[in-house]
Amino acid sequence: MKSLMLLGMIALAAQSDEEKAIQACTSFLKALQNSEHEKAADLLHPKSLVKMRSRILNIFEKAPASMRDRLVKTLEFADWSALEKAAPRDFIVAYLKNARNLGESARQVMGAVEGMDAKVIGAVRREDKFYVIFETTFKLEDESHVAPLLLVAYLDGDSWKLAFRSETNIGK
Repeated sequence: MKSLMLLGMIALAAQSDEEKAIQACTSFLKALQNSEHEKAADLLHPKSLVKMRSRILNIFEKAPASMRDRLVKTLEFADWSALEKAAPRDFIVAYLKNARNLGESARQVMGAVEGMDAKVIGAVRREDKFYVIFETTFKLEDESHVAPLLLVAYLDGDSWKLAFRSETNIGK
């Protein structure tokens, strides 16, 4: 009887983790849609913030100086040095806040995200992470699209934080 109760408690705890992971993912999408950039950044795993910042900086470090200058101005930093020294969270907040101003494709993507309808179609736990799958409906270039979206949530302390699928190795 004790083993049955223990199994029941474990099942409830796993369900609770799944619900929390799904909630973190849906909150992240809603924050993006509502231009709540700080909230969106706070829902990202700290290691994901570092990797995203590094990936974006690597792209622009190889670009001509004029493009780097444009990024500095667009993200509202004083100069390239200040941009490079920005804490990962501050950098990502600035990036999300100003992404629409980085070019036409970024403007279209942000517009699609802001008008997107996302429904959870499943969540799968693998070790220390949940893969949360959404079915999304959005407009891009005046055409309606339906596509899956995969977000990955990791337990960070007592809350679930997101990483992007290319960063699924950020756990323990």
